[in-house]
Amino acid sequence: NGEDALPAYRECSPDLVLMDNSMPRKTGLETLRDIREEFSDARIVICSSDDVGGEAIEAGAVAYLRKPFRLQQLRDLLRRLNA
Repeated sequence: NGEDALPAYRECSPDLVLMDNSMPRKTGLETLRDIREEFSDARIVICSSDDVGGEAIEAGAVAYLRKPFRLQQLRDLLRRLNA
């Protein structure tokens, strides 16, 4: 859930996070803002069935995936982000 994401980020220090916007307790966008406030270099991809792409990028997401997406779209995105 959104409240557990920041402590988990602190503990794991991931290279990249794929985060759904629809989570219990806090949305992905709220959680993205919390993580980016503490970790300005955090690389987070937001996925959502809602049209929140512009808001996600403005909040600091490195990318946005509109659900439903195909596995190939995720693979292509990961390749671009790791190029």
